[in-house]
Amino acid sequence: MKLPRLAVLVKILVLLMGTMATPVIAAAQNSDFGLLLGVTHSSETRFGMQANYAWQFLERPAGRLYLELPVFIPVAPRGEPNFVRIYFTPGIRYHFNLSSRIALYAAAGGGIASRPQRPSVSGAFNLGGGVDYRLSRLWSLRVDARDLVASSKVDGGRNNPSVMFGLGFHF
Repeated sequence: MKLPRLAVLVKILVLLMGTMATPVIAAAQNSDFGLLLGVTHSSETRFGMQANYAWQFLERPAGRLYLELPVFIPVAPRGEPNFVRIYFTPGIRYHFNLSSRIALYAAAGGGIASRPQRPSVSGAFNLGGGVDYRLSRLWSLRVDARDLVASSKVDGGRNNPSVMFGLGFHF
């Protein structure tokens, strides 16, 4: 007689664990990772890249709000071998849903800019927007335009507008 009670107890525990795990699983499916390449321009045009992880924490019929962690790396122009700069500007991104596949977004963030070859770090911010076009539930094409600004210690206090194109992976 004790065996059926134990079986019922195990089933209840499995059900409770599954119920508790559901929000964690659902939250894990509201993330995306973008990898973009494009051009940036300050004193001269050069190539650059952006890697961006974003976590969606609010969804409404009109759109979705994300916390994003972008890293921007402009590639050195010719004649500047010690150019390396890295911008890490966490912030927010809001997607305006135009349809089930197309979203416009606005993004803003603040953080740091670094120039590793001559150790210096300063504050930085970015402001911009883009278009996200869903190819499937997991993949999207993304076009992103932003302006990166750092203090004069790292980048001469210049604006660094960029236009980048790439893929987003949604999980």
